[in-house]
Amino acid sequence: MEMSIEIDQEFSVIGTDDRLSTRFAEASSTSPVVVEQQLYEDLGSDEEWGERVGELRGVCFPVGQGQALCNVVLRFDGKLGKGSVSAAGILDVAGEADLSGAMAISGGTGPFRQRRGELQVTSWNPKRWRLAV
Repeated sequence: MEMSIEIDQEFSVIGTDDRLSTRFAEASSTSPVVVEQQLYEDLGSDEEWGERVGELRGVCFPVGQGQALCNVVLRFDGKLGKGSVSAAGILDVAGEADLSGAMAISGGTGPFRQRRGELQVTSWNPKRWRLAV
């Protein structure tokens, strides 16, 4: 008998990628920006975060007028459970924050299979994102 849990409350995680070298505001509209981030438990601080809970993989295409079309998958393998959340949408590209806005959650697996709504993205530099799921 397999135990099943559902993650039904909103939670947030910190995405960090020290390898990302392209700022979205500087990217060409013909070149996608690949995003690969490690996900950590959000402790409510921009300076420190908790244990690793998964990873984010995605791609963003600058579409002009200060926006980028993004498609991402958050894969969880830590204390939040084992599963994934998929999201896509157009985010605003601006100044220091780079990307921010909401993407539609298109589905999930495992404890996230009932997840719907929006993935809120806030970045305080191109390499650090707060993701509210």
